[in-house]
Amino acid sequence: MDMTEAIKEAYAYADPAVTLYETFEISHSTWLNNILLVDADRALSTPQGDFRPATIKASLPETDSNVRGQMKLTINCLPKAHRDALFAAAQETDPVYVKYRQYTGPGVAPDAELPVSLSVASIEFQGDFETVVTCLYPDLVNIPFCRRIMTTGILPGGRV
Repeated sequence: MDMTEAIKEAYAYADPAVTLYETFEISHSTWLNNILLVDADRALSTPQGDFRPATIKASLPETDSNVRGQMKLTINCLPKAHRDALFAAAQETDPVYVKYRQYTGPGVAPDAELPVSLSVASIEFQGDFETVVTCLYPDLVNIPFCRRIMTTGILPGGRV
């Protein structure tokens, strides 16, 4: 990761006592239970559910104008049951969704949450241990709505 001026400034002002937990809730219409993952070394219990620890490298969606935000998740050592569920869902016509939330600790409401679920564009299984999930914001631009066309160039970012 490049240390940009913004990242250096964020590190300088961040409270070292606060840990941010990035969580990902993966859902599909055929599943009884969603896949709940946290990028941490231990489980995280929240009002939304118990998130299983995983090693996740995430690139959050862009918020630049005229860009349909894309998030790519690289998940290492995903349990076989979850990999099988993702593989089966990828063969279905119903979309798979990912909800991103950020927590400051267990048992609390999310500190930040993307306002909409992202739809999964592709799922790749690389070797025995790595799963790559590419997600997109829903296409909210240029859709007919109340006899008007929504023409915003900037898709919504995270609620903080």
